Amino acid sequence: MTKKAHPKSLQEAEILAEDMRRVAYLLQTPMKRLDADETNMLALQLEQMRSRVYEEAYPAIKARAFLPVSFEVDPGAENFSFERTDYVGSAERITNFADDLRTVETSGQKEVYSLNSYGNAYNYSIHDLQRAAFTGRPLSARKALAARRIWERKLDDVAALGDAPGNIATGMINDANVSIEGLANAGTWATKIGAGNVDHLLADANALVRAVVVDSKELYAANRILMPLDQYMLFSQTRLADTGETVLEAFLRANPMIERVDSWNKLSGAGAGATDRMVAYEYNPEVAELVIAQDFTVLPPQVKNLAFQVLAHGRTGGCTVMRPLGMKYMDGI
Repeated sequence: MTKKAHPKSLQEAEILAEDMRRVAYLLQTPMKRLDADETNMLALQLEQMRSRVYEEAYPAIKARAFLPVSFEVDPGAENFSFERTDYVGSAERITNFADDLRTVETSGQKEVYSLNSYGNAYNYSIHDLQRAAFTGRPLSARKALAARRIWERKLDDVAALGDAPGNIATGMINDANVSIEGLANAGTWATKIGAGNVDHLLADANALVRAVVVDSKELYAANRILMPLDQYMLFSQTRLADTGETVLEAFLRANPMIERVDSWNKLSGAGAGATDRMVAYEYNPEVAELVIAQDFTVLPPQVKNLAFQVLAHGRTGGCTVMRPLGMKYMDGI
């Protein structure tokens, strides 16, 4: 007769019973794991997310709307350059056999700009994937959309002001080669309205637009004007006493070549002495453009610990102002 082995204690008996229950459960229940099907599901859903991210509208992010966009620079380049050219000379009346024609000379200055990469990332945990597979619902696209929006905001910053630590010294609204036109009448717009001088707002805007044409000797004519949000609200809502029009309506009637008047929060405090700045310019890739060497790009997911990390990045050189005469600033509005 074989003698049965007995547990040495009640605690050991309980541990043994628990182990036996676990073994029985594992034998009867299929093992759950992140298999190839779930990985493929992740790749498919991320592809669908990329489409949604690229189709998403970004009304508050404005650099792409305010500037012509160039994708000509190769993303593998560290720098890109252009030649800022000028010319002198004249054409004179001549007679037969003339041998003293005036010559025309050109001069050029090479400008070199840097390209920078900007990126971010977002994660999906193993549990996120398992839950999506169990419920049949797609992964939330909120993280992907947030990553795109944050990247676009960075692009907006670089386009407006540059990135000095990244060797992009200036942007569209702080270029040292663009001259500053003085106010037609001293004082901020809020002060002028408070004093009953609403027409001074119109005079300032007219003076800025006129300066582009006059200083460039009609080579360029402003067709867009940007200002901080507070001033835009004053410009678009304050009415002139004599006509009942808003200042904006009167301005557009007097300047039919203006295609767009808009607000940009980047202009608040962008002027000399941290004053508010207004900018008028000709929307023309010869005047200024936004250089995007590589647009926002989502990379394949990577396993990191118990999660999948999705990396995203893009590459830009910011805004290059190639013809400063086609743009003017006005500070202190």
